[in-house]
Amino acid sequence: MSSRIVRVIASFTTGVAIALMGSGHARGQAPAARSLPRTADGHPDIQGFWWADGIISLLGPETKKQDRFNSRRPGVIVDPPDGNLPYQPVAAERFKGIFARYDKFPVKPEDTDPLARCAPMGVPRVNKWVTPFEIVQPAGYVVFLYEYPKSLHRIVPLDGRAHLGKNIPLWLGDSRGHWEGNTLVVDITNTNALTWFDQVGNFHSDALHMVERLTMVDVDTIQYRVTLTDPKVYTRPVTLEWPLKRQKDEDQEFIVESECNEAGNPGLYGIMGIPHSQSTGPGRVGPK
Repeated sequence: MSSRIVRVIASFTTGVAIALMGSGHARGQAPAARSLPRTADGHPDIQGFWWADGIISLLGPETKKQDRFNSRRPGVIVDPPDGNLPYQPVAAERFKGIFARYDKFPVKPEDTDPLARCAPMGVPRVNKWVTPFEIVQPAGYVVFLYEYPKSLHRIVPLDGRAHLGKNIPLWLGDSRGHWEGNTLVVDITNTNALTWFDQVGNFHSDALHMVERLTMVDVDTIQYRVTLTDPKVYTRPVTLEWPLKRQKDEDQEFIVESECNEAGNPGLYGIMGIPHSQSTGPGRVGPK
């Protein structure tokens, strides 16, 4: 075999090898993922301030058309494919009643968004709000710091410890986490039944179980995905998804310590049909 033929075969072989490497590389871990910043234990460094660009709404396509507040908010339900919460019949009737009354004045307490009455937001709503939240990573933990309401925080142990006893319900549930490559997986149990998923009354029971998956796509993006399973309310699991973007504003150096007072909450004025100008100040809501 001539040396020229050998050189041609060698060149072709090298080209194929490079192409195959590139193909495998494209199917596998992306270069950006491999070059992500890491903590001392080798996991992605997701510390910083993150924002989900607005308020969550779990209204389905048809129901959304009936709502003047949420009609333009993008859907976040990726499964079921039709974008609707798969309520069981009794739960569906309960939601229809709340939805029909939540913005009709005057609103009864049971039809009022718990958040407007200064109750803590639950997961996942707390991860899609109008203010950023902060993530820190002390050794063996991931900690979420939220600004509103009442300066919430959520501590996620990564050491494999068991969940709390079933008789201990919590506003944010009980979180336990572990890493799967570049994805933080958080298992959440022990939720109470006192929070809504959004302002229009989409609800859950105390049987709610959630699994969050936070995948660091690049240094400035986390893809957030959560699966909700509630055998008392839904006929099947529900999966929600949205991106979280890193906040680089030079003024975003810390989470503001916040407080919420039901009597001084402007959001409650509108819900109850009372113009803000008729309130008598933060200590009282009512006509002058």
